[in-house]
Amino acid sequence: MNVGALRRIGYSFVGLLAGNLVLLVVWLGFFLRNRIALPPNHGPNLSSDLMDMLGIMAIYAVFSIFGWVLIGIPAVLLLSSRRIAALPWTALVLCGAVLGPVSLTLIFLFGGHFSPRIFTEGGPYFLFAGVVSGVAFWVHCLLVRHRARAHSSIP
Repeated sequence: MNVGALRRIGYSFVGLLAGNLVLLVVWLGFFLRNRIALPPNHGPNLSSDLMDMLGIMAIYAVFSIFGWVLIGIPAVLLLSSRRIAALPWTALVLCGAVLGPVSLTLIFLFGGHFSPRIFTEGGPYFLFAGVVSGVAFWVHCLLVRHRARAHSSIP
């Protein structure tokens, strides 16, 4: 029933990609909603705004990779597949959602940009980190549970 460490790291990377994809879809939804709310011929150029949003998403994806290396991989390696199989889904998703803001805090701390203002002005980024890490951890746990079940059914 034990899933190997390299496979768990691979599953966590697939989860990271899924988390970033979910965030991109949410951002595109907000972007389109805001663009539809504007009257015709008002506001900046649509393609310029879209490129700016995609550029910000690319920067955020890079930071999520740093968070994955800093917090995600150690968390995946510390949590055994038996524990993942035993814990309820709500506990796993909440655990994953907490890991993102923790990793973002550590990135700011190690990057030398840590100040109390981060917590007052960086609220959306902590929310985004929670969404990405929550989805990433959920996908990781889903894949580990599936692999563990498939592996244990083999005689």
